[in-house]
Amino acid sequence: MQIKRFEATDMKEAMRQVKEALGPEAILLSTKTVRKPAGPSRIPRPPLVEVVAASEHPAAERAKPGRKISPLWLPKVELKKDPPAPLEDPLLHRLLSAGISPDFISTLAKEFLEWRRDPRREGTPESSLSYLRWKLMEAVEVTGPEAGGGRIWAFIGPTGVGKTTTLAKLATHFRLRLNQNIALVTIDTYRIGAIDQLGTYARILQLPLEVAAGPEEFKEILERNRDRDLVLVDTAGRNPYS
Repeated sequence: MQIKRFEATDMKEAMRQVKEALGPEAILLSTKTVRKPAGPSRIPRPPLVEVVAASEHPAAERAKPGRKISPLWLPKVELKKDPPAPLEDPLLHRLLSAGISPDFISTLAKEFLEWRRDPRREGTPESSLSYLRWKLMEAVEVTGPEAGGGRIWAFIGPTGVGKTTTLAKLATHFRLRLNQNIALVTIDTYRIGAIDQLGTYARILQLPLEVAAGPEEFKEILERNRDRDLVLVDTAGRNPYS
């Protein structure tokens, strides 16, 4: 596999360089914005787009000349236009911008291209999105809800990913299906309505809900609930990049 790094003033120009150097089926490995140090005049230079891309076929192999045939002898065939290469697909760009591993995107791009080339596929944006969702779900290893482990489960992640909703679903499972003695705890005192949202779930399931405003209070709450089968802890959203 041939891997090259490109720099350009914008993404469109970077994509043009990649296609010219590695071909239309090149696979995008990473993208980022880079800033060069100021020159002798101390005038700040504009940021550049840096793209790392790869191709399975070396440049020499792609440029290998073939036997020339007179156009008069070429059969008339209807050529089927290939779908856009993975490099140009906005869905894969969205996965990259979401912070998913470039190595995983590289592997997924190859499978995605083969999937779209299948004449049995619809090739619509909706079907492409469904396919990528399915591949992402396949790649995530999860355990069953009855998995062993600690007695205290904390739900951690960025804002809006579904921590509180997931906590409520698991609380329902353990309370109603397994009849376990559980408690709900929240340390999310920042988001407006966070306590009320979890409080609604607690009332429906008839579970105790405790709010910890600081580390010491959190320790006291855990001590009070040490005899519970399970303690589910909701947390405030955190930025994974800070």
